[in-house]
Amino acid sequence: MAENKTRFPEFVGPSNTLRVERFDNQRTVNMYLEKDPLGSGKGGEPYALVGTPGLKILAGLPSGIGTGPIRAVYSVSLNNAVYVVSGAEIYKLDSNLDDPVLVGPMLTSTGFVSIADNGNSGNEIVFVDGQYGYYSNLIGIPTLTNIIDPNFYPASTVSYQDGYFIFCQTGTSYYFISDLYSVNFLPLNQANKAGDSDVLIATICNNRILYLLGQNTIETWWDSGQSGSTPFARQDGQFAQTGCTAVGSVTRIFNTIMWLGTNPQGGGIVYMMENSQPIRVSNHAIEYSLQNAGDLSGSTAYSWQIEGHYFYVLNVPGLNTTWVYDIATQQWFEQQSVRNGKVGKHLGGCHTFYNGTHLIGDQNSNLVYEYDFDTYTDNTQPIERLRQSPHISQGLNRIFYKLFQVDTSPGVGLADGTDPRITLTISNDGGETWGNPIFASLGKQGKYFTRARWQRLGSSRDRVFRVTCSDPVKFNLLSAYLDVEAGEA
Repeated sequence: MAENKTRFPEFVGPSNTLRVERFDNQRTVNMYLEKDPLGSGKGGEPYALVGTPGLKILAGLPSGIGTGPIRAVYSVSLNNAVYVVSGAEIYKLDSNLDDPVLVGPMLTSTGFVSIADNGNSGNEIVFVDGQYGYYSNLIGIPTLTNIIDPNFYPASTVSYQDGYFIFCQTGTSYYFISDLYSVNFLPLNQANKAGDSDVLIATICNNRILYLLGQNTIETWWDSGQSGSTPFARQDGQFAQTGCTAVGSVTRIFNTIMWLGTNPQGGGIVYMMENSQPIRVSNHAIEYSLQNAGDLSGSTAYSWQIEGHYFYVLNVPGLNTTWVYDIATQQWFEQQSVRNGKVGKHLGGCHTFYNGTHLIGDQNSNLVYEYDFDTYTDNTQPIERLRQSPHISQGLNRIFYKLFQVDTSPGVGLADGTDPRITLTISNDGGETWGNPIFASLGKQGKYFTRARWQRLGSSRDRVFRVTCSDPVKFNLLSAYLDVEAGEA
């Protein structure tokens, strides 16, 4: 009998598990959406799901660096070295990303670390950890010096603009600056975020604008060249009634900034700055996840770009998954890794880009990785790529499933010559319970016409399909097809 396959266009999509999961509980893990710029791809599909890159241990650091965890990785503006904060120690990697040199010890071993340097202007790099400040020389044998200047205050962030290091003074509404092209600090080098009385959480410079992110509000300042304690002045009319939840969540991305925000009405929303005003980029599903995760203040984020996809990667302490927003598609997906046999949030906690390499610091160990599309594991552990479909229901009438088929990237094969497999599990009660796994082949190497198909799949009134692949091969999802027959009510 001839098949009567029809497209299942909703199968390729983002993560979107709502509070009412019987309404929508779709998930995408370790794959991101890519849109065909010409309007429609193979079979008329506008989007495909592309597997995220794996994590390959940096060649020069096979046994890690320091004691861990990796709290920060930073590529200096001179583009000749990378600094790594591992536990309570700071290391400098040379231009070959090996031969780590201990710069010195910090006074804390966990928590967010902010870094900035002044390049050739001063040849200095500064680190702050919320309590203490440190600096080192960029040229020559590095040494670490604790900042004990009486005009230096505990700082949660450091940025650099127009010759000044700019610091967020921890637990206050003040920021303060260094002297020009130095790590000296003059008396009265502070300025107050006075538009509202909320505590300042973070400062960040972007496009030569200084953003002051408080608990409930945001001000923007600019270098007006004025005399006095600071050359920066507040921009009139540039004020937002939205604040910041977590200092570590603030990052530059695609010519703007993003952060995990809050205001007096509530928190747990991800914002992007657009025309000096915050716009909400999270959705109800993401906010449901975030606002039920507990304390968000320890959340951290980093941004990175590959092939025009700008990703905002958010790690929240109370979640076992990592949320990722793609500016290119304006959609969210999840990243996860296997650690000690359990699936949880992604290994990566911080990022820097150096000479064409995306470096990733492990948020739980002393390892530094590089993102690599030709690596199909995370530190040798399998990557489970998962797509869970939207509900398939037609007025809760019974539907009989003759065939379910997905279009992938077949014919890749495993290194030992065997077939990689794709797994299908089915829920017939809207995602409440799941059946036994059913396997299909992705094809041995060179078998490019292998089809992943499952037939005679029974019936359901509210069905959800879940497709996974954990074998170390390239895995993408292009489309899905169904052959179904409507039954009686």
